[in-house]
Amino acid sequence: MNRYFIAFLVTTFLYIALIGGYLYSIEKNKSLKSTLIKSEQRVSFTVIAQLKTKQKQNTKPKSIAKPITKHKPKAIEKPKKKKILKKKKLKPKKKIVKRKFKKINPKKKPVKKSKKIQKTKIKQHRSTSKKNIDNKQIKKREILKNKYFQKIKQIINRNKFYPKMALRREIEGEVKVSFIISPKGELISYHIIKGKKVFYKSALKALKNSFPIHPPLNIITKNTKLSIKLKYILQ
Repeated sequence: MNRYFIAFLVTTFLYIALIGGYLYSIEKNKSLKSTLIKSEQRVSFTVIAQLKTKQKQNTKPKSIAKPITKHKPKAIEKPKKKKILKKKKLKPKKKIVKRKFKKINPKKKPVKKSKKIQKTKIKQHRSTSKKNIDNKQIKKREILKNKYFQKIKQIINRNKFYPKMALRREIEGEVKVSFIISPKGELISYHIIKGKKVFYKSALKALKNSFPIHPPLNIITKNTKLSIKLKYILQ
């Protein structure tokens, strides 16, 4: 153990000596470089100072000729003649007299009412009365039409039934159906627009069983198209 320890100490000492010698050489080189730079600067300063002294000896101050200023005689100002303004004679203003005119109101003659004006008034009154009657009739027809369509929807909803397959599987949904009715209230054609296929049969049977539904007189004049949504909900 002592041998190894002594060898370790010797090697560390050698390494320290080498590192110290290396650092010392670097610092020496730096000091040499700095001395060389300082010497060069001193030589340059001495050369510049000698050149400046020679330039001062050669340059003598030259006499600068001053410009001769001649005094010009001042121009004598002539006295200005004052202009004499002539006074204008003011003319007397003429008074303007406004004349007053009386307003004459023309007398209105009584206008006789002709027979033609009376006839036109009678015709207008008759036409307005006819229009009022027609509007009342149209409103009544529309009310009866809406009541008839509501009646059709109620009857179709009564005739529909819940399919057994949908009850077992507990399926809910709706079916939209469009159909055409004649003026007598008969079913001409029908068509399923959309919905679940489970409820198609029940919807078509409800349509067929509910018609004919006779409408009131003079309400439906043409074949009319209607559409209904049949909802199937479990209770």
